This record gives sequence, C-alpha cells and structure tokens, in this order.
Amino acid sequence: MAIVKHWGRAFGQFIPNGATPKIAFQNNTMSAQSAGNSHFASLRLRTDIELYVLCVGTGSANINLAVAYESLFAVGSIAYVGAAQTTSDTPLTNPTPNPVTGSLGAWGQWEYLYPTIDFINVLTPQVALITWRPKSGTIDTQYRRDVNSINGIDLFMPWEVQDGSGLINTTTGGVSYNLGARFAQSWLWETKS
Repeated sequence: MAIVKHWGRAFGQFIPNGATPKIAFQNNTMSAQSAGNSHFASLRLRTDIELYVLCVGTGSANINLAVAYESLFAVGSIAYVGAAQTTSDTPLTNPTPNPVTGSLGAWGQWEYLYPTIDFINVLTPQVALITWRPKSGTIDTQYRRDVNSINGIDLFMPWEVQDGSGLINTTTGGVSYNLGARFAQSWLWETKS
C-alpha cells in the first residue's frame, strides 16, 4: 500500500463592490482528487480569513457605525464526498448540520469572527474600514475526514453574516457599506493505493 501526502492551497478575494454575498454557501475552495486512487483522507486545515466592510461617504454624510456592533460574522469549513454537493451548509443557519448526501461529518472548522475598526476618517467625505477576523488569527485544525470513493473530497469554506444593522451591501444616507473578503487556505490530505 502506498500512502502519498498532498498539500492543497487556495486563496482569493472578493472586492467590496456591493456584490460580495453575506451568505456564501458556494465556496468550494479545493478538492482532494488523484487519478487511480479510491481512498482519500483529510488530515489538517489552516484557514486565514478577513471579512470587512468598507464604509465610504459622499459629501457631508456621516457613517453609521451600527454596522460594527449590530452584525454577527462566522466562517466554517466542511467536507463532502467529491461532486456530492454543489453548495454547503452555512455556519450560523446550520451550526449543527444534519447529514446530507455525501456528508463527511460536521464542521471541521467553525469560528466566530471579531470586529475591529481598523481605520476611520471623520473628515469630509468620511471613510471607515471595519474588519472581522478569528480571535486566534490562523484557524489551524487537525481536520480528519476520510472516504473510499474515486470522487475524493470537496472542501467548502462558507461564511455567514447576520446583518442586524441592515446596512451591509447598501448605500444608505449617502454612505456605501460594502462587504469584502480575503482568504487563504492550506489543506493536507493523503491518498492510499
């Protein structure tokens, strides 16, 4: 029996243009696949993520900072048998997901994100940057999942925002509150043949 370890890496960003989804359930970031293998095992996952709201005013419009303290952000990572699902559960709506076709267990990572106001300019026009990050920085887990299937494993990284302020991805009172995201993942998985 031959065991081969693989590192997969993915990264991306969503520009704060009003189109970044508050509930991102289609983030299939990586797939563990290798021709000729039928046993795949996930071993470890490292996730770095920042979700942020860029607030930009026009003229003398004032920024409403309720967006910072009336919003709840969470991110997770969950795995399914390859090609079994095209979307994933989401961390706030489904904190304890029910089994679905191809499910490989519950969340391998599930993290609440903490806000900081990174920048605020109160001169006209006003600008503010509010960023939500994991408290510990990099989310690093021994993410153990395995499957006997030639389809391998699909890894999803959904996030979810509960927007209590109702401001995210809107322009209200002359201020745009646009959601953006930056992330990188490193995933260690192995094949057995």
